[in-house]
Amino acid sequence: MVTLTNSEVVNEQFIVVSENITYKKLLRIITDSIDGKKHLKEIQRWQLLVYSELDKIWSVLTGRKRSLFKANVNSTFKQLHYDNSKLKSTLNFQYLPIADSVSEIVKNYKQDA
Repeated sequence: MVTLTNSEVVNEQFIVVSENITYKKLLRIITDSIDGKKHLKEIQRWQLLVYSELDKIWSVLTGRKRSLFKANVNSTFKQLHYDNSKLKSTLNFQYLPIADSVSEIVKNYKQDA
């Protein structure tokens, strides 16, 4: 994004996302990178909504912060598609694939741990 800051482009908005993937695919990429459990158990939307309501009640009773909101559940299951072609064409920019980014982050994390 330094390139964009140093360019003559002003008053423009860009989508900064490399590719459109689901949370499920992202979690698989992460678990593959950390050599984690391969078979993730998929949780249904209604289960998360029930947990959200229980979390709301529990936070009222105990006074602690909530950990899951209904809006978070809804956004998790919503499919949005973004187009990054404007940034690619304006700056001749090429994104690093998400899988490569995750594996690099995991590699650096393992080195620091």
